[in-house]
Amino acid sequence: MPKLFTKSVLMTALAGFVVFSLYGFIVHGILLQDMYASLPQGLWRPEGEEKMLWILIAYALMAWVLAALRPADVTTSMVGFQRGLLLGVFLGSVNFIFYAIQPWTLEVTLVAFAADVFMPAVAGLVMAPVAARFSD
Repeated sequence: MPKLFTKSVLMTALAGFVVFSLYGFIVHGILLQDMYASLPQGLWRPEGEEKMLWILIAYALMAWVLAALRPADVTTSMVGFQRGLLLGVFLGSVNFIFYAIQPWTLEVTLVAFAADVFMPAVAGLVMAPVAARFSD
C-alpha cells in the first residue's frame, strides 16, 4: 500500500493541482467554450451559477490520486506522461457515457474525450520531476 500523505505525495499533488487547474481553465474554459455553448440549452448551469469549488476539489483529488499512484518506477517526465495518459483514458471514458445519456454531439464527445485524456498526461509530465525532487 503506498503512503498517501507523505511530503512527496503532497508536493507532487500540489504541482498536479496547478496543472489540472490551468489546463482545465485554458482548454475547457476558453478553447472549448464555444463548442460547449453549442449544446442544447439547460444542459449546463447558467453563467454565474457554476460551482467552481467542486471543480477545484475534483482537480485536487485527481492530482492526489495521480501522485499517490506514483510508484518508484515513475522516474522521468515521459513515464509520468504515460502514467497520466493511462489515467486520462480511464477518466475521459466517462464522456462516452455522457454521449449515451445526454444530448451531446459525437464531435463534442470526441473532443472532450481527447481533452480529458491529455489533462492527466500533461499533469503527469510535470508531476514526475516534482516527485523525484521530493522522493521519500
